[in-house]
Parts: sequence; structure tokens; C-alpha cells
Amino acid sequence: MSKKKNIFLWVISLVIMMSIYTYQKRTGPTYPIRGEIELNDQEYDYELLRTHGGRGDAEVILPFPKETIVKYEYRRFKSYDSLTTKILNYNEEKKAFIAYIPHQPPAGKVQYKISIQDDSDSKSLHEEEWVLIRFKGGVPAFIIYPHIFFMFFGMWISVRSGAEALNKGKHTYKLAVVSVIFFFCGAFILGPFVQKYAFGEFWTGWPWGTDLTDNKVAVSLLFWIIALVVSKYKPKLMEKLVFTAVCVQFLVFIIPHSMFGSEIDFRKIEDSKNVKIDQKLLERSNARSKQELIEQKTQDTIENNNSIYENKDKEE
Repeated sequence: MSKKKNIFLWVISLVIMMSIYTYQKRTGPTYPIRGEIELNDQEYDYELLRTHGGRGDAEVILPFPKETIVKYEYRRFKSYDSLTTKILNYNEEKKAFIAYIPHQPPAGKVQYKISIQDDSDSKSLHEEEWVLIRFKGGVPAFIIYPHIFFMFFGMWISVRSGAEALNKGKHTYKLAVVSVIFFFCGAFILGPFVQKYAFGEFWTGWPWGTDLTDNKVAVSLLFWIIALVVSKYKPKLMEKLVFTAVCVQFLVFIIPHSMFGSEIDFRKIEDSKNVKIDQKLLERSNARSKQELIEQKTQDTIENNNSIYENKDKEE
């Protein structure tokens, strides 16, 4: 393979990888909902958050005219909470309305809705009834940046190994091994730590959960392992196996990030608390009943003894 063709394949692989990265970034349940709305014959852009990391409340900034009436409704997702409704005040400093979404523990979600009213009518900012925002913990830089590095270059080298396989290049197996090493370090060594810091669990895929992010990287790695192992014993199949593994990885990464991700069911927590309270009440009730029974038996014994002594005194 000539030097120019080699460079060309690396550039094409980078373009494909960046396209996948951009698609991942702009899809899925955590990508903010962006839009524009017309108020008093003027267009205004807005952004509705669907993820928030770190401490503090999430801030949804709405740069609408001061005279606009903005209604903000919210409650925790999957909870017994009643709906909280507020009319937002205009923030003079930021020249916008700000909806503060109460901070939640990692994987906690809040559903919210924002509607506005100008001089003429009322409009909702979202076609669907609710916007869901998921909270996550902060991930340290020494974890998240190496994770991004290994995933970024692992995907790049992976695509390049597929191009090498199509051209029956002599470096197909070597590139495949390097891409798997990068992919393994990013997804299966650093990935669980990212998940732990962000959502409190090291792994939320099969068999303990339904997180597609965890499940899809596991499927991809399985195909890569099969491709590398079989290629060792059947070199003639190497190009087909490596290209198949690359295609599976490509399809896997088309699945939007964080689909069916971890979430807190506040109803189960409340039910669990109620069960514990009921158990404590039952234990207290049982303890009280036992104590009353002991006291009753003691009283009966005393009365019986007194009765015996009285009878003896009469006989004498």
C-alpha cells in the first residue's frame, strides 16, 4: 500500500469516526431539546436541558421578553410527588427567565413542562407533555479524559482496521489488536468508573440492568474477541472477520447514547420506607402486646397467691 493511500485511509477513517461521534452527541435522551418560538412577531431560541451533572440545581434559561408570563411545572419522575407549579420571575441580571430544577441524587429524574403566554395566547415549548432531565454525579477529570481518549482513538483505529481489511492490507490484524486494546481500556476499565461516579453503579447492563450503553459495548467486544481468536487459527478468514467486527461496532455506536440508562424509581424507595415503618410499628405493637401479656400474667399470679393466703387465713 502506497504512502498516499495509507494517509488517505487514515483521513477517511477519521471523518467516519467524527461523524459517528457527532451523531452520538446529537441523539439520545440526554441531548437538549432546542427550538424557537415566535412572540409578538419576533423569534426567540430556547434550550430545554435533559441532563445535569455535578452539584446544584439545573438551570433552564429562557431568554424571553420581560412581559411574558412563563409557567413552570415539575415533579420527580416515577414518584408520588404532587405537581409543583410556578410562575417564573424575570432575572434582570441574565435578561431571561430561569427555571431551577431541584437537584437529585445520581440517576434521579425530574419531569418538567414550560409554557409561555404573551399578549395573545399560551404556547407550550415542547410538543410532548413532559421533558425528562436526568441528574448525574461529577466525574473527575483524571477518569473522564482518559476514557474519552481511549474511546476516541479506539474507534478511529477500529475504522482504519476495517479499511485495511477491505484493501487486504498486511497490517489488518495488528490494527485490530490495537483498536481492541484501546476499546477495552476505554469501555471496560475506565467506563465502569465513569458509570460509578456518574450514577452510583459500576455496571448497569445485562444481567443487572437494561442500560444499552453498557450492553452495546459488551456485544461489540464479543465480536472483536471472536474475530481475533478465529483469525489466529484461520488466517484466510481474517479480513472478513475483522470487517464484520468493525461493522457490528459501527451499528452498535449508531444506537443513541444512554438509551434505557439507569434511573431511580422513587416510588419503590417510598414503598420500602413505608414497609420498614409498618414493620417497626408491628414490632412495637408485638412488643407492647408481649409486655402487656407478661404484666397480665404477673398480675394473675399475684392475685392467685393472695387468694391462696386468704383461704389459709380463713381455715385457721
